[in-house]
Amino acid sequence: MAGRLRKGSVRHSRIGSDQGLRSAVMGYYPADMSDQQKSTVATVLSALQLGVLVVGVAGMFMMIGRRDQQLTEATTDIEKLAGVVNDLAKAQASSAVLDAVHAKELQQIQQRLIEIERKIH
Repeated sequence: MAGRLRKGSVRHSRIGSDQGLRSAVMGYYPADMSDQQKSTVATVLSALQLGVLVVGVAGMFMMIGRRDQQLTEATTDIEKLAGVVNDLAKAQASSAVLDAVHAKELQQIQQRLIEIERKIH
């Protein structure tokens, strides 16, 4: 009787571990349902389960694809940013060198002005 279904009955199977057993309802078939109808219902339910599983796996792959796309875009943006930072560092170094040259030239001009003022006075 454990494996057979009676008309209008619910079949239980035990699923569990050493810690305890749980009952899960495996199927409910009304008393007036034939074996062919039961088979059709089981096939339809199996097809629906397969469909849900396929949709779930496809969704998971889409999510992984989106994350991969985001990582690719972030990597590209970081590479562009690294190029900009490199150019900025070069420009800043060049500007610092030019400032030093200008400061030296201004110091030379100031010394000339001081010498001219000494000659005038």
